[in-house]
Amino acid sequence: MSPCTTIIPLLYVFVNSFLGGEELFMSVIEGRLYGIGCALDVAGGRFAAILVIIAYLSTQRHTMSQPLWMAFYIVSALVIIIIGNMIGRTTTVGAIVAIVYWIYMLIKGAEGGRFTKYFFLAIVCTIPYVVYLYNNNIVMHDYLRFGFEGFFSLAEKGEWDVGSNNMLKDMIVFPDNIKTWIIGDAYAMNPSQHDPLYVGPTFEGFYMNTDVGYLRFIFYFGIIGCFTMILFIYKVASICIERFPQYRLMFLMLLLINLIIWLKVTTDIFLVFAPFLCVSASENLENEGSVEVLDVSV
Repeated sequence: MSPCTTIIPLLYVFVNSFLGGEELFMSVIEGRLYGIGCALDVAGGRFAAILVIIAYLSTQRHTMSQPLWMAFYIVSALVIIIIGNMIGRTTTVGAIVAIVYWIYMLIKGAEGGRFTKYFFLAIVCTIPYVVYLYNNNIVMHDYLRFGFEGFFSLAEKGEWDVGSNNMLKDMIVFPDNIKTWIIGDAYAMNPSQHDPLYVGPTFEGFYMNTDVGYLRFIFYFGIIGCFTMILFIYKVASICIERFPQYRLMFLMLLLINLIIWLKVTTDIFLVFAPFLCVSASENLENEGSVEVLDVSV
């Protein structure tokens, strides 16, 4: 990741040497962290997915019996929640789903619920250090205020107020004709900048000035296309569940993450599902069998 030049100037120059164009421009002007292949809502969505995977794996029996793995998952989750929100606040979606899952395991009385206690204890121990950075490091002060803007607003104003969410409220606009509702207008980006034949109104951002994921789908290829996208990601999750039934709940949470993210942007987490699609059901059974044999021998 590339923090401010006042922290590590050489790292800042190194990361920027691989970046250019709109991604770098947007990251710099918004004053957020970014890295090589890691910026904005795309990164936030993937961080959210990783948090869900960590949440599920951390409560499994083999993890609970290995303290080092538990410590690894706790540290990883905390780092992703803190740093991830400084890059893309979509990370919060994964953090909420993961924490709800951990609390569910605790209430359920399952063995994995023990991890929840350790995780919240780690949060309590981490807060003083984060507070210290907030009060003594101007760069981290700004990044923390950006990453956790909603929480600061809640503490200072008594209400949840996030700039990007307020922008989304102004971006809620619906088609004004049946044709667009059904098959869309075939525009996703700002057509006034990319289509020389376009003669309609000019927009400052995306088509119709909206960045809301589901609305962008509708304006691009209508309800038919929007439903197709939902069906596609659902089918992907279903195939993964069929091939890896032991991870059913994890894939359902990942599916939920994707559907929630589309309320904000069109970013998807198909790349998280993709590696599992490369493994057949028979290969999974073979791997599970080899693990069982190994456990018996031990």
